[in-house]
Amino acid sequence: MSKLNLGPVKAFNVMKTCFGGFEDVGASKVEFKNYKRYAMVFVTLSGIDNHHCNVIFGAALLALETVDTYIWLLRVFLKAVGSQPKVVITNQDPAMKKAISIVFVDTRPRLCMRHVMHKLSVKVGVRLCNFTNFKERICGIVWTDILTPEEFESEWEVVIGEFNLADNDWLSDIFQLSLDPCIL
Repeated sequence: MSKLNLGPVKAFNVMKTCFGGFEDVGASKVEFKNYKRYAMVFVTLSGIDNHHCNVIFGAALLALETVDTYIWLLRVFLKAVGSQPKVVITNQDPAMKKAISIVFVDTRPRLCMRHVMHKLSVKVGVRLCNFTNFKERICGIVWTDILTPEEFESEWEVVIGEFNLADNDWLSDIFQLSLDPCIL
């Protein structure tokens, strides 16, 4: 929650507003404050509803980020919602990846573009991202919904070739992940 700049009391108030009182949230303000003391992870399950609005479907405080805890969380979510989502967007957490493949067998996993773009300057170099138009060019490819898959692949190859990044393992891996509908 600290990455979101959302403190425990504010997080509790958001949950209370969305889901009701203590009996619906399942925790008090004090327990939300204690999540940091006990190194708990705050996980939100959000998505888009049938009105195309962002919605928080659920949230949990997890003591461990293990395959078993994520399996439990996803099974509880599945029981509450009643059906698997068509797509799940996550970071590249290996425990989450395995849990999704076990619980949501019909769901297509996808990488979170915010996480990918956040890593970009570290993986290809700050100089390339900040002092050329590389970042602008790559963003123009990945942040659009008007390119066909063939156009995406073609544009990707042009940018990678232009900036001599064909040997960059991270970009190659990310590109391969984008092509495979079954890999996270």
